Amino acid sequence: MSDNQKDYLNDDKVGQGKHVVQYGECLDSISLKYGFFWETLWNHGENSDLRSVRKDPFVLLKGDKVCIPDLRPKQENRPVDAHHRFIRKGMPSRLKVQLLEEDIPLADERYTLDVEGSVLISGVTDANGWLDERIKPNARHAILRLESGAEYRLDLGGLDPVTTLSGLQARLHNLGFECSAEKGKLGPLTEGAIRAFQGKHGLETSGDPDEQMLSKLIEIHGC
Repeated sequence: MSDNQKDYLNDDKVGQGKHVVQYGECLDSISLKYGFFWETLWNHGENSDLRSVRKDPFVLLKGDKVCIPDLRPKQENRPVDAHHRFIRKGMPSRLKVQLLEEDIPLADERYTLDVEGSVLISGVTDANGWLDERIKPNARHAILRLESGAEYRLDLGGLDPVTTLSGLQARLHNLGFECSAEKGKLGPLTEGAIRAFQGKHGLETSGDPDEQMLSKLIEIHGC
């Protein structure tokens, strides 16, 4: 792997502000904590560096910083001799997962999704193997069980940006290009996984995580 191509990977933290991103957080969960829509924080002027570097509000790195503006109270005038219903907007989040076996979508697959042991959701994947469920923004883990007997633990919010080594390896692992034994280390398994991914998707098999490779990885992985 060339030194030049290694420049595409870095663990530098970005952003400014009082909130320091913790493991598992994304802008959806952070905005819930402070009472904002995620779009309000993402588009805030003082979060421009975060927006420019991270690109995706739902994939942040532990240690990034987010500017949290002051809340502006909203007043609603209502008569006192009646019941009133107020609906909080902005919830819930959506969890989308595509199930594949040897690149073939698992269509019409029955599943249950256990979100943090407190919410149990049942459903069936669509024709392209996708499940799409509503979950709370600050959920951290879930267990996906298929009718076939397969079971997967989902680490919600635990995916680092693709420009970090951990984020690169996690996406390759999720797509079946195994390199998890080298977690946090740039070694021959990771380089081999990169070459295999590049070859499968018609890229030059350099073994380098260059811009073209990372862009294709985001496209195929979905984030």
